[in-house]
Amino acid sequence: NTLDIRKVYSGNCRGIVRSDEYYYVAEEHEGNLVLNDQYEQVDLIKTKETHNLHGIAIDEENGLIYVNETKFDRLGIYDVNTRTRIDEIDLRKGEPGTFDQHHINDVNFYDNKLFVSMFSLNGVWKHGVWNDGGIAIVDKKNKSIEKVVLSGLHQPHSVYIEENTVYHCNSRECNVLMGDKILCQFNGYTRGLTKWNSFFFVGQSRARRLSAFTDRFTNISKDTGIHIWDSTEKTSTFIKIPAEQVFEILVLGG
Repeated sequence: NTLDIRKVYSGNCRGIVRSDEYYYVAEEHEGNLVLNDQYEQVDLIKTKETHNLHGIAIDEENGLIYVNETKFDRLGIYDVNTRTRIDEIDLRKGEPGTFDQHHINDVNFYDNKLFVSMFSLNGVWKHGVWNDGGIAIVDKKNKSIEKVVLSGLHQPHSVYIEENTVYHCNSRECNVLMGDKILCQFNGYTRGLTKWNSFFFVGQSRARRLSAFTDRFTNISKDTGIHIWDSTEKTSTFIKIPAEQVFEILVLGG
């Protein structure tokens, strides 16, 4: 089989979600891109300031998009019909002037709940504390963390949920967890996760700070791409892509 790898948009893309008609892409510095089925940009929901956008999720029933505004530890809420920002959920602790305490990075809308991953539940990641990561359910009505689903994680990303089971990349440990159990192990920074039948698609990014890994691992891959891991056979193949970072994976036509 011949692989067809095409770049359809160039930018600092951090998350992507698909609706019936469009793709919505969180572009880190510009805002939320709206692409059609041909991956052509038809609109840009521009942010008033740099929010350091990351994960994006959609509530199609209510016509809402949730986007992690990582710099401010909050989720922006957007109306898909008017393509405007209508509200927010602020998860900051302490003074309003504090920035990026939790480093929220991914969001998943599942069973009418918002699941958010973050580097630090207690806001200590900037002090080099890497075992305080977690995944929490955010209450949309009260606009606060309702329940911590998983804690003690190491730079978690990419929340994927199926049949009430939470899968995610425990990125600093180069693996994927099913709940709090290791599902599969790799030798590179894992970020970007989805599933089709028995196959998991796991993104691997070039490690930004090798010194943070070499004291714990004997071999770290410098390649960027996507692992296709067969959970039945416990085998994988790797698709190398011409990029340095993977943030989100979307399987189409499955």
